Amino acid sequence: MSETAISYDAAIKELEAMVARFEQAEIGVDELVGQIKRAGVLIKTCRQRLRVVEDEMQGAIEELVEEEAKTDTDTGVDDAGDPFDDAPQPAKKASRKASSSEPGGLFEL
Repeated sequence: MSETAISYDAAIKELEAMVARFEQAEIGVDELVGQIKRAGVLIKTCRQRLRVVEDEMQGAIEELVEEEAKTDTDTGVDDAGDPFDDAPQPAKKASRKASSSEPGGLFEL
């Protein structure tokens, strides 16, 4: 089976089977070199497939981000989703923090 004809999932299953055989000492010395070479081919195939998938996912994410940015620009909505970003904001009330000396404060036992 050539490395281009095998799927990622099939390559992983074959590698797992090899590992199981290695662990159980089911592979003879004569077969060992061939299995190691085959494992190298399978690992290379898996890495290549993962790179392709990663690139495809990154491209899809970038397209979504671009579409969202375009939609936000077209609708007048800013990055925070607030169409009224120039409107005056109400004053925030000052919050009172509990001190360690007050009941209910930090580190009270």
